[in-house]
Amino acid sequence: MKAGMLEVVRDFVDRGVKHAAVIDWECTDPKKVFGVSRQELKVFLGTNRDIKILELYKRLKGKADILTCAEWVKGNVNINGSARAAKKWNITLERLLHYLNDNVGCARYGECYSLQHALGVWEDYLTAAEALGYPLHRENVLFPVPLGAAHDSATTRHRQQLEREREKEQKEKNRLAALAYKDRKKNLDKKYSYAAEGYLIRVPTSKEEILVEGRKLKHCVDGYADRHMDGKLVLLF
Repeated sequence: MKAGMLEVVRDFVDRGVKHAAVIDWECTDPKKVFGVSRQELKVFLGTNRDIKILELYKRLKGKADILTCAEWVKGNVNINGSARAAKKWNITLERLLHYLNDNVGCARYGECYSLQHALGVWEDYLTAAEALGYPLHRENVLFPVPLGAAHDSATTRHRQQLEREREKEQKEKNRLAALAYKDRKKNLDKKYSYAAEGYLIRVPTSKEEILVEGRKLKHCVDGYADRHMDGKLVLLF
């Protein structure tokens, strides 16, 4: 409380959250409770005293100073998310945070307004890049500059690739459905087809014919096309 860390006390008292990676609640010496040197503690107390600063500092094991960690926390860093991403791609957390920080407020693209947002943009880029077969073992591919342009290019290409794959799958699905319907239609024709005194009752030849029927006559029959094709109901013209 004297250190002005009311939220930490509330976490402990109200929620049972101890921030054990940073605070030793069993320690009786206030100067040692955070597990840092006097100089480090002095620097920390000169910040806004957000506990996340020490959490990040300890996670980085001194590879970034406390003031740098304070800037990253101020930039809304996602500590756990960044750590998971760094582990996944076999890079150091420090390297990743420096890269993300360099892409916040990019003057040309302006897509990253915080470290957390930059992390999301980078992970989106990597998802697309991996699917496209980019050589992510190369430094300049794993950490593209500028990130925004690389993200937009990769995600656009990935989206186009997915659309082509979906179109291909849909065509194959339609082809198989048409073959299956061809056999079923023979039975439907035998059961329902009828012509007399200038009238004709018949089974639709395809899904497309049902859709055209609905559009031309401006009624809801086209909404039943899939159910007819799947054999869940029968439409007759």
